Amino acid sequence: MMTTNFDHLKQLLLSPLVSFCLTLLIILYALNFILVDCTNIFALVTANTLITNTYVWNLLSSCFYETSIFKIVSDIVSIVFLANSIQIKSNEQFFLYFLFSLLASTIVTSTYCFVRFFSTGQEENLISPIYGFNGVIMCVLMFARQQRRSEQVYSSVPGLTYHNSPTLFILFQVVCLLLGFRSLVMDFHFTLISLFFCWSYLRFYYRYNEFEPAGDKSEDFSFVAMFPEPLHIVLIPFTTAFYNLFAIVGLFPALEPVEKKLPHHLRYNEPPSIAQQSSSGERLAELVPKVDLVAERRRLKAMKLVESKIAELSQESEGWDDNITPPSMMDIEGGAVSMKIPELSKIKV
Repeated sequence: MMTTNFDHLKQLLLSPLVSFCLTLLIILYALNFILVDCTNIFALVTANTLITNTYVWNLLSSCFYETSIFKIVSDIVSIVFLANSIQIKSNEQFFLYFLFSLLASTIVTSTYCFVRFFSTGQEENLISPIYGFNGVIMCVLMFARQQRRSEQVYSSVPGLTYHNSPTLFILFQVVCLLLGFRSLVMDFHFTLISLFFCWSYLRFYYRYNEFEPAGDKSEDFSFVAMFPEPLHIVLIPFTTAFYNLFAIVGLFPALEPVEKKLPHHLRYNEPPSIAQQSSSGERLAELVPKVDLVAERRRLKAMKLVESKIAELSQESEGWDDNITPPSMMDIEGGAVSMKIPELSKIKV
């Protein structure tokens, strides 16, 4: 058993995702003890990217750079655990998703710092270093959410699922900021941007297989599904507004309009519901008179007997001699001629 667990751990460490992340984390952390100004070189300092210097590599290196041994250990444990929770079917598709998410988090953060600098005039927005591995963790965590959905992260914690783990991760960082532990969440910008970008990419652009359209349009992978259900009524208007902004630019497909069907027979020709059908059937049953089956059978039998008697009389009339002159009305009134006509009242029904 122990040998099997060791082999599984070894396989995880040798996987492309884990080995790549661990290599960069350890190398960049070790450079802190070699280089004098390591933070300004590898962390995201907006002024050093294109203005003062051309440290363009910090758009990627800042996502793997750490200065705390505690953060390094927690990052390694997190990436190994998440790598065990996902299945990468296409290395090419996952690499594009991984790379774009890192670039999106750093580029949008740099843009945010520039906007704040021009709006406030504070130079701290350009020279303050931003770095950390939490953006990468959010990237892999969102991928695990797409695959595992409502599965529990830990069996001992039933309420912690892969659906709500991204929002709980964001909430944990907000709490650290409020309590003053800023050194643990230097990369809060990366985490927040990765939350939106990774969901958007998996929702509309990631190709899960070659035979289906890109993206996961399922209802349980919607953005509001990451939050508790009582908050959906509050979040849906805001998420719809932001979605429409991106749809106008062309980044997201336009939302399909939902028709509000009115219960008017001239506007919508809808089939009646089961309740309507049952009520209308009851009304028709009340209008149609009830028929006595026994009396109906007797009536039909009597009609058949009458028709048979009429047929016999018609045959007897055909057998009369043509030379015989028919009796006149005077003879009939005088009783000279008598005709045998069966009494219908004596016919048994």
